[in-house]
Amino acid sequence: MEKFDGANCSFILYHSDFKEVYSSEIKRLNPDDNDLILFSKNNILGLESTTDKHVRGTYGNLIDYLKINIDKDELYNIYVENGVHQFFVEYMQEHTISEYSSGIPWVIGFDIYNISESKQHNNLATPSNKYRESFIHFLSYEKVREWFNRINLEVAQEIHFSFPFEPSEFEVPKSNYGDIKAEGVIIRNDTMQKRYKLRSEFFKEIQKKSERVPVKEISSEEELLDTFCPEIRIRKMINKMISEEGYELSKSMNSDLYKRVNEDMWSEEYHEIMRIDADINPSKLNPLLAKRCIKVIEKVQSE
Repeated sequence: MEKFDGANCSFILYHSDFKEVYSSEIKRLNPDDNDLILFSKNNILGLESTTDKHVRGTYGNLIDYLKINIDKDELYNIYVENGVHQFFVEYMQEHTISEYSSGIPWVIGFDIYNISESKQHNNLATPSNKYRESFIHFLSYEKVREWFNRINLEVAQEIHFSFPFEPSEFEVPKSNYGDIKAEGVIIRNDTMQKRYKLRSEFFKEIQKKSERVPVKEISSEEELLDTFCPEIRIRKMINKMISEEGYELSKSMNSDLYKRVNEDMWSEEYHEIMRIDADINPSKLNPLLAKRCIKVIEKVQSE
């Protein structure tokens, strides 16, 4: 399957018909029947109706896309037929490569986990590490594709290769969603319940350029910006202002750009920034950020 440069998220449907399956943490949200419960990679985000400004700031497009597109009746039918399952998706707001096609959906499905089955075997409702070498209680790709289609969401497409497979000789193909090489591929063996990730050299280089200072080591405003406001965040805001709001690519756009980038950084990274154990003065960020934004504008202009 094509591997995407997005954010790992997931969702389940709540319905009282299956109340014994849901965790106590989910029940404490007091969901109504047919509410979607949203998850980031490691945390419960809340109900689809959440008004938390930090959740909405980071995951608003994900939540709205799922609410508009998911066929909840069909999802309920899947639960009736097969038990409660958790659907894993790539949320494409967080991608770092701007060359994906503008038509790429906010959500692309890639995995489904059988919560009801795991409960029967006294396992956790969701595994603590969804990327262990053994993928127990996850469905086959064929079933994943069928169920995502049933609920009206796109699923990561198949990429064909010859067998036996030699990773060192495999060329990562172009993405299905743009004139760029895919981030990588996921090689699945659903019989053995094993996965193998293979990333393209192109994306490895970009990741190296975007490496962050660990939060626990941040000691200054500059290091905070190095970690939470890399060049790609500024580029994404520039692209948005030009393509969606009609701004002209020029230094004059910076009077709005650096403020928006700062707001975007805080709305998406608030909980991580709060973990910094150092004396940071937020009022110093704007002038530092304005200088960074000018440099990126100049770089984009030269390109």
